[in-house]
Order: sequence, then structure tokens, then C-alpha cells
Amino acid sequence: MKKIITCLVAGLLMVLMAMPVSANDYIVDDTSQKVYDYAAILTKEQCDSLESYAGELSEKYDADFVIVTINENNRSSSQDFADRFFDDNYFGQKDGKKEYGKGDGMVFLIDMDYRQFSLSTAGLVHKAMGDDEVDDLLDHAAVKMSTEDYYGACMTSLDESADAVKGYFAVRGVISIGAPLGLAAVVSAIVLFVLMSFSKKSKAAVEAGRYIVPDSLHITHEYEVKTGSHTSVSRKPDSSSKGGGGGGSHVSSGGASHGGGSRSF
Repeated sequence: MKKIITCLVAGLLMVLMAMPVSANDYIVDDTSQKVYDYAAILTKEQCDSLESYAGELSEKYDADFVIVTINENNRSSSQDFADRFFDDNYFGQKDGKKEYGKGDGMVFLIDMDYRQFSLSTAGLVHKAMGDDEVDDLLDHAAVKMSTEDYYGACMTSLDESADAVKGYFAVRGVISIGAPLGLAAVVSAIVLFVLMSFSKKSKAAVEAGRYIVPDSLHITHEYEVKTGSHTSVSRKPDSSSKGGGGGGSHVSSGGASHGGGSRSF
């Protein structure tokens, strides 16, 4: 009997070890932490470096920059895991709020189970990263992943996400400065128009006859001159060109809007 019980216990342990990680195991208590190396593929020094850098970016741009690595995926895809990890833990929330799917930030996930790496963008970072920015980030991260440089891939994701946000703020700054100037120009034009409308000055004479002495013009020769012709050619707009739109927007299994994408390795 003892031998049978031992075999049953051993079998139960094997079943438990084979079961996927529970969703609750990926719920974190303190979102001030930015690096979660569940797969243990980074050294302590690398984790510390990423944690410091991600923390600086998060504070600078008021959005969470998060790195996650996993060995077991409890979601339907790497992309959905990254989306849900961000939303379920309420990353990117401000003033202590917990509004599902309303955070600002990004998650870069290395999924050793599905052999994929994924970028999930939300809120501010979603707006800042268009299709081209997302594709470039994934392309550059793929080079690092091909040599198992997981640290390099993570740093690339942080660098390029932050650069996109920096560019987004720069453009908004130009617009915010240009708007008052544009308004001032419109107001000035209106004032000038009103002043001209009520002006007491005489209307300028535009008839050519007013400026010619009578009988002073004598035409003695007549010529026909061809001045030539010119054809203007302009390029047809490319209807296939892509604009910024959040890097391929999609809705996660939790119902929140995200951008980003995934690649296999």
C-alpha cells in the first residue's frame, strides 16, 4: 500500500509540474518594478541595468516601460500575454487609479514557451508608435534574438519605444507653439481687411488708358511670336503608403486596445 501511495504522489507531482502557470502567478503587487525575468534568461547585472533604465524612462515620460520573460504561457498567444500582463496589473495608471485598459506604456515580452517575442503598446506609447516604428523595433530586436542576446533585445525595445515617445512630444510641442501664431495671423488678416474696407482713400485706377497720352502710340509692325509650350508632370500619390496609426491596433482578450506586434525566434 505504501508503495502505491508513493507512486500516486509522484504521479500527482508530475501532473502539477506539467500544468501551465496560473494567471494569478503573473499578477504583481508592486508596479514600480519594471523587469520580470520569470524565465531566468538574464543575469542579475542585466536585470539591474534594465530595471534602472526602464525606471528612468517610466519617470521621464510618465508611462510604464516593462520587460517580461516567461517559460510558460497561460494565454492564447504571446501578443495576448503581453497585452494582458500590462492591463491586468494596471501598469501605466496615474494618481492611484485602476481603470482597466487605460494605462500608458509598453511591454516587451520574450516568450520561451511559444518561442516568440512581442511588443505591446498602450495609451501614450500606442499613439507614439506607428506601423513603421513598431516594425523597425521588431526588426532590430530580431537581430539580437537570433544570437540569443536577450539583454540586447530588451535594451533595443526600451531605446526605440522611448525615441518614439520623444518624437511624439516634439511634434506636439511644435503644434502647440504654431497654433497661437496661426490664430494671431488670422486675427491680423481680419483686422487689416476691415480697415481697408472702411478706408476713405480713392480707388486705385487700373485702366491702361488712364496712363497713355492720347495719339502717342503708333503701331508700325506686327509679328506673331510663338512662346513655346511646357508640360508639367507630377507623381501619382502612392495609395498603398502607410500612416501612423498605433502600430496595427488590436483588441486584447481583456477588451482593451493595444498596438505592437510579434516575431518568432
